[in-house]
Amino acid sequence: MRIAAAISFLALGIAAPWSVSRAQSSVLTMTLGPNQIGVIKTAPEITTRISFSQAVKEVICGDLYDSGSGKGSFVVQRSGKEIFLKPVVSRGMSNMFVRTAEKTERIYNFDLEIVAAGSANKIVNVTDTAPDGSGTDRAPAGTGSDHSGAAGAAGSEPGRHSEEIIRNTRQQAQRIIEQAEQHATDIYRQAAERAADEDKQAAARAQQEVERRFVQTLMAGIGEARTINARAAANRVIIALDHRVLKFGDRSYLRYTIQNNSPADFAYSAVSLQATQGPATKSIAVEVTQNKNEFRVTKGQSLVGIVSFDSRLVGPKDVLTLTVRGDNDAEIAHLVLTQ
Repeated sequence: MRIAAAISFLALGIAAPWSVSRAQSSVLTMTLGPNQIGVIKTAPEITTRISFSQAVKEVICGDLYDSGSGKGSFVVQRSGKEIFLKPVVSRGMSNMFVRTAEKTERIYNFDLEIVAAGSANKIVNVTDTAPDGSGTDRAPAGTGSDHSGAAGAAGSEPGRHSEEIIRNTRQQAQRIIEQAEQHATDIYRQAAERAADEDKQAAARAQQEVERRFVQTLMAGIGEARTINARAAANRVIIALDHRVLKFGDRSYLRYTIQNNSPADFAYSAVSLQATQGPATKSIAVEVTQNKNEFRVTKGQSLVGIVSFDSRLVGPKDVLTLTVRGDNDAEIAHLVLTQ
């Protein structure tokens, strides 16, 4: 019986200190002066509740999680006199400032640590020191002791050091934002300048290519053909062709004009080209370039266009017809030309 009692006593003696340590780690009460820093230990997948004596008005976390970018280490929510803190990463540390205000305004300072789940604080109760108990030390987790220093004692306003830290943090964040905006502006300006230079170079190269091809065409010789009836009129709208069809290499170019002398706007849908030899008629693919983008000529105005086509698609005995078409591909007017 004596041996059994001794073993029971030893078992109780071993278990009791472990239970107390676990309770002290999970539930913590700390007393903080205006210039003290409390240490809060957090763990992934565990929410830590932090309670204050007054309503929480503002929380500033040094590494707050941003759902938009996916960056940051801590998620913070506040409700009444409490805030709820949870890390979303397995390693790291940051700091946090909490502003309360009901009867008096206070700012509390914290260091946040990410630890194993067994060492995390699940509940933290924060109380104030006496008015003359301001200090500058870091208050260790689980002690709540007040380490006063000469610098804190010399402070004339409670919370002055903490407010300065918050103000400096905000100013630093603003400078970072301004620098990022300036950097983005510089990048955009440089990109725009490069794009403008590339456009100029491309235009210069295109002009050189046009001139090169034109010179080669002149060296090979310019051919031409004559049109038969170079003018047609319909409802005071005059459609006219140049008397010559110019040939550059394998391409032929025909210039036409549309003069609208009617009291209303003249609209058409397309300009087409057909080749006829005997009873057979075939369409010739054309490229149409006009000095106006739309197929419409305002009353009293005129329009100039160029029809370009492959000369090899037209036989020596083919008769070419240029047709101006309206809605539903209906023919408005046609003019005949020859090769």
